[in-house]
Amino acid sequence: MSIVTEHRQVEIIKIVNTLGKAQVKELATYFHVSTETIRRDLQHLTREKKVEKIFGGAKRISSQLIEPPIGTAGEEIKELQAKRKIAEKAASYIKENELIILDEGTTTLQMLPFLCRYRSLKIITNSFQIANELMNLARNGKFKGKLIFIGGVVQLKHQRSLGLIAEKMIQEFYVDRAFLSADGYSEEYGITGFDLEKVQLTKLFLKQAKRNYFLLDKSKQEFRTNYHICDYQDVDDIISA
Repeated sequence: MSIVTEHRQVEIIKIVNTLGKAQVKELATYFHVSTETIRRDLQHLTREKKVEKIFGGAKRISSQLIEPPIGTAGEEIKELQAKRKIAEKAASYIKENELIILDEGTTTLQMLPFLCRYRSLKIITNSFQIANELMNLARNGKFKGKLIFIGGVVQLKHQRSLGLIAEKMIQEFYVDRAFLSADGYSEEYGITGFDLEKVQLTKLFLKQAKRNYFLLDKSKQEFRTNYHICDYQDVDDIISA
């Protein structure tokens, strides 16, 4: 099972438990997938006894809590929806045949379903999650482009490569667009990050790209972290929701 499939099924459980029930068509629209994909998800979740299947959808299993704790499932659903909105807008900037960078991050990961419309896209990434999901999409005939993985020292917790090897590799490429992540942004302090090695690689992503975009949800707004990446004027667009 792919990472995106697992993530979607976890979110389906949260939605069903929050609302009590959900329809196949509503879930398909929310996740931007086919109704057949949602039906397969619900069949799997029913077998796992995570939801109870009903006509046209699924409902919460009676043993589940009626209401999740405030600030957990409901907030995460809103957060995922915001990330997907950001990802969709970011993908709309891309042109066919371009060479792009996808930085490691949960919002850049959400871009992948929107990239399958392009047939000759070339994607550079240092994210194992993104690389793995692109390979799954390619096996299913959905992604037709090329994948270039930036190697280096692996941060196991974040499933990404960094360090001198990664920095040397990216300097071999001149890309059309870079879609980047960060940990905080404000007009006063610019765009910032927690991890010095990641900040160093992000700066090189910026340098090697003709156009650059930071994908940042509202939770990072007016938040300063340890290391400065760049100022607002160095960025083509900050995509937020």
